[in-house]
Amino acid sequence: MGSVVRTYVHTAQPVGSKRVAADTGLGCSSATIRGLMSRMEERGLIRQPHTSAGRVPTDRGYRVYVDDIMRPTPLSREVQETVFHGVERAAPAPERLPISLAELLSALSGQMGFASPPRVDEAVFRRLYASREEGEKVAFFLTLDSGLVRSALAEAAEPAAQEEIAAGVADMNRRFSGLTLGRVRRMLFGAEWEALLPPTPFARLFRRAAEELLEVARDPGPSVAGFDALLAQPEFRSAGDLDHAACLLKEGGSIPSVLEGRLTDSGATVWIGEENEAEELRLFSVVASRYRMGRFSGVMGVVGPTRMPYDKAVAVIGFLRHVLDRRMGMES
Repeated sequence: MGSVVRTYVHTAQPVGSKRVAADTGLGCSSATIRGLMSRMEERGLIRQPHTSAGRVPTDRGYRVYVDDIMRPTPLSREVQETVFHGVERAAPAPERLPISLAELLSALSGQMGFASPPRVDEAVFRRLYASREEGEKVAFFLTLDSGLVRSALAEAAEPAAQEEIAAGVADMNRRFSGLTLGRVRRMLFGAEWEALLPPTPFARLFRRAAEELLEVARDPGPSVAGFDALLAQPEFRSAGDLDHAACLLKEGGSIPSVLEGRLTDSGATVWIGEENEAEELRLFSVVASRYRMGRFSGVMGVVGPTRMPYDKAVAVIGFLRHVLDRRMGMES
């Protein structure tokens, strides 16, 4: 099975028994290999795309390869240095981290790379501060357990006395201190928010400011790089396949959200073809992982044809995650 997958990944051509016999170097005759391939076909691991052709792996065959046969590819020193330098360049400008990760992943894997911005959902609401500014404006400052401070400016419908602001801040701190920002966001912007907040002008003003404090209205979505690499694959050269690929790019914002709940903290996860829940991804394979920046986390990965060099993709993502954890996750 491993020889069939590796040969097909390399050539994009159906694999025959003679090629497998030559590649394995086991001294088996092509007739013996044909018998083994027939049994693999019966098990649904390979299929014959048309009469008189060799065989190609099925989604199930790729899954057996990934789970039972594949070993991650050792990365060259040059590739490792490229990852180190890419992360170092991004470190002083965290807002550029997603596009830097997407570009690195695409360049090193040969697939389309993507990365979502690190979200503050896991950070903890420590303390809220607020003060009157000119006119009816109120400045809000929110400290997080990671040491970061977020700020926002909101305009009140009518001038707010400092005593009202102080009382409102104390009330918000009693309600939210110690909760994760993800939970606070769900409380403030869920269907039951009016029942959870007091019916005061300050509470409504804080809710408006929270759109910025909690990144409710400021989600730039994932960065994507290497779409041309995806279109260059022989699988996607028909007009219909191009439509699917264009849909994938258009709906790119859905990729991390679809994967988020299915990722573990143990490393890269692989979804092959029909294993993808999102319909727009079922022509593709996805290899993805969480990454951390301090206490914040995002999603990064690659998208390519099911005929993907999974060993290389898993190795690149695993090493990049390791470097990120050491360079930017050291405060977690």
